[in-house]
Amino acid sequence: MSSLELLPKQFFSFLDTECKELFAKDQPVFHALYALKARTWKNKISTTIPHTVAILNIESVEIEEGVIIDPFACIEGPCYIGKNCHIGHAAYIRPFSYLSHNCSIGHSAEIKASILFPFAKATHLCFVGDSILGAHVNLGAGTKCANLRFDDREVELTFREKKYATGLRKFGSILSDYAKTGCNVVLNPGTVIEKHEMVFNKNSILSKVAAK
Repeated sequence: MSSLELLPKQFFSFLDTECKELFAKDQPVFHALYALKARTWKNKISTTIPHTVAILNIESVEIEEGVIIDPFACIEGPCYIGKNCHIGHAAYIRPFSYLSHNCSIGHSAEIKASILFPFAKATHLCFVGDSILGAHVNLGAGTKCANLRFDDREVELTFREKKYATGLRKFGSILSDYAKTGCNVVLNPGTVIEKHEMVFNKNSILSKVAAK
């Protein structure tokens, strides 16, 4: 793999935000998922937690100020939730999730071992597993970022008709800044969506278009 391929700057323009600690400028973008597992986590709760919200492994849960958590959500450490995020009713934030500031997680959405840049939105009934969502990404209701192959083999990343080894058994998608999905879109493991692209499900055929 060329040292100039798959660098974070090809996908994200907001690397001055808090999650920059996970990205190396000279490493392929998916290496951030390795860094996520290696991060040192701490206990920090800077917002009010409703009594109906379950916090598991609280010693490794970091929640910044201004976060709003709706009733019956479940947050399991280790995880990080940045300032002014909104965690919806019955949402499930699973271990090794990293949410930058102003992210929105909707009703019954599930986030697992993923990195979300500022203002990313995973609305109701979404699943985001082992994925990276850029700034201002918006997932339509029911979007699924699948993270495991049927044959249980290593997931390859596909980018501009080329395949790259990741060394990861579980790896979902990379959605670049301002990418969007429509309702009920399913992204296969190793999918890459470029900046400003829109993905929608039309007549059961996955379609991708570039925004003007």
